[in-house]
Amino acid sequence: MVDTGVQHRPWITDLQARYDRAMENYCRWRRSETDPYRLAENAEYLRQIDRLRRELTAAKAEPGDLVSRMRLLDNWSDPEETGARYVYETPEGSYRLEQNDVTHVWLVHTPDLALEGPFQTAQEAADWAADDWAETFRDDEA
Repeated sequence: MVDTGVQHRPWITDLQARYDRAMENYCRWRRSETDPYRLAENAEYLRQIDRLRRELTAAKAEPGDLVSRMRLLDNWSDPEETGARYVYETPEGSYRLEQNDVTHVWLVHTPDLALEGPFQTAQEAADWAADDWAETFRDDEA
């Protein structure tokens, strides 16, 4: 694989440092934490670590690595700026994530107009869409 210099950009180094600090803080907290009822705090640490991991993966991704970019919800456009509808354009068509107004679950509209779901969070729906794209549109010759 050719080194494109992607790994050495200053903002990637900064992201890596933030991720490392978050992991250190979480590990320090887990070692000192004995109260099993502090699940909300544990979940917040894990959300932060997961978000930073996704940012790093998307930042390090090669330009053609659509799946890594799809997994980071920030890379989806929010045309109505409401946080209840996201769109991601692929060469094969658009993926849309929409939150149902009644049940508040997330649904995915695929480029072939199929409807998938329900998903509890927009991130879970984005993960499914990335997996669907990789499975449906992968290059079998590669």
